[in-house]
Amino acid sequence: MAFPDYENSILALPNGVLARFGAPAHGPTLPALDAALRRHEKILWVILDGLGSATLRRALPETAFLRRNARATVSSVFPPTTAAATASYYSGLPPVRHGWLGWHMFFEEYGADLTTFTGVDYYSGKRVLNGSPAARALPYVTLFEQLRAAGAQVKTHALCPLPAFFERGADEAHHISSFEQGLKRLEAVAAGRGPALALMYWTQPDAAMHERGVDSPRVRDVMRDLNAALERLEARLGDAMLLVCSDHGLTDAPEIVELTDFPEAMDMLRRPPSLDRRCSAMFLKPGRQADFEEWFAEHLAGDFLWIPRREIYERRLFGPGTPHLRFEEFIGDGLVVAAGRRILDCTPKGMPARRKLIGQHAGLTESEMLTDVIWREGN
Repeated sequence: MAFPDYENSILALPNGVLARFGAPAHGPTLPALDAALRRHEKILWVILDGLGSATLRRALPETAFLRRNARATVSSVFPPTTAAATASYYSGLPPVRHGWLGWHMFFEEYGADLTTFTGVDYYSGKRVLNGSPAARALPYVTLFEQLRAAGAQVKTHALCPLPAFFERGADEAHHISSFEQGLKRLEAVAAGRGPALALMYWTQPDAAMHERGVDSPRVRDVMRDLNAALERLEARLGDAMLLVCSDHGLTDAPEIVELTDFPEAMDMLRRPPSLDRRCSAMFLKPGRQADFEEWFAEHLAGDFLWIPRREIYERRLFGPGTPHLRFEEFIGDGLVVAAGRRILDCTPKGMPARRKLIGQHAGLTESEMLTDVIWREGN
């Protein structure tokens, strides 16, 4: 089991980049990375979704480019899931402060549990709004905006395959339809003049692991291709620095616990769970917490942890700092968090959210929580 370590986490990367270009950092950084960043005025930063430390070691040999240049192992944030972790990368803040806590969240203003990025009702599959409800309800100041506000003399580039809130404030925002297209843009930045920061997000190997499983041949193929492409980029770095990281890892979780199979538990809820199937915020009816905890101990303990709201604060589970004004409404009365190979599901059969995914994340296994920081310095 692995809890987040905010003294040695992915937050060190955005805060190190902010400090490198003269903007205030929000928390600890990595001294070795800081020293490397100071030696270069052009930073090419690639976030590979889902590339946890375990996958890096299982999918590639020690001699592979990415493994040779892995310099540190750090913790993700909690929960280790894309919505929470990418918001942390693009803001420098822990989830407790930015408020993006999971794949789907209940927004009172819409009266629905909506997918954080797309605005689709998680439980009905109906579109409630176009775009991200979190971007509207939980806006944060992006790294690009922070650098601009600090007067940093650096040209910023955001590269992403999907329309995303976190591009806001970049001098140039580029939609990319392939990894190779993104790398060509990074090459152009490396060949340019003057200080530059290019931040590229890519959806692999996360997508392959969700579909096929963490140790599948498909994942090994994807990792081999990513490694080869980034090694080719190394030859074109010039005096730039290449920084590669991930938001979280994954683990196979083949067994589903159907919450709807337990009517006594459903009767204790005032609305269905939010956030993720491996990190479920539970919203209990008044006076039912003791009943729920008794039910949990009988049916879920061992594969899951029950973390009540009080303990969430005591552990600083979502990170240090003053909680976002809406934080408490999103965490409910507590969390059911996976620590094994099972997920908790409450979605009706036939809904899009029921799509079978083999690889999963947002729980407390080392495979989900730990990821490596990789960098290669140019001339």
